[in-house]
Amino acid sequence: MPRKKKQPPQEERWLTAREATALLRTNSGRDDISESYIRSLVRSGKVTVKELDGRTKLYRHSDVESYKVERRDQGKRQTRAARVAGEPRFAPTPMVQADTLDTSRPDTDDEKRKG
Repeated sequence: MPRKKKQPPQEERWLTAREATALLRTNSGRDDISESYIRSLVRSGKVTVKELDGRTKLYRHSDVESYKVERRDQGKRQTRAARVAGEPRFAPTPMVQADTLDTSRPDTDDEKRKG
């Protein structure tokens, strides 16, 4: 049986942008994550970066592996909607029946125009 190539500990492993994006896609179950997203994670301080030269950057495996990308529409709104299931988001405005309106008293705008 052939031996597996021994991997260094995860905290010492570094990934290219393409590898980091592939790992994010796998962990998050999404195919719509672009390679530029890993750079935004670096800017926000969530992933550690190591620069090899002015152009090539490597990303820490353990940081990328522990991060999961969720859709924006799965936040608090959905949780709130689940709590108040069956209730419409906006309640319809009740209609006023014409026979219940008080038409004996003129509107104040009409009084100003006449007087």
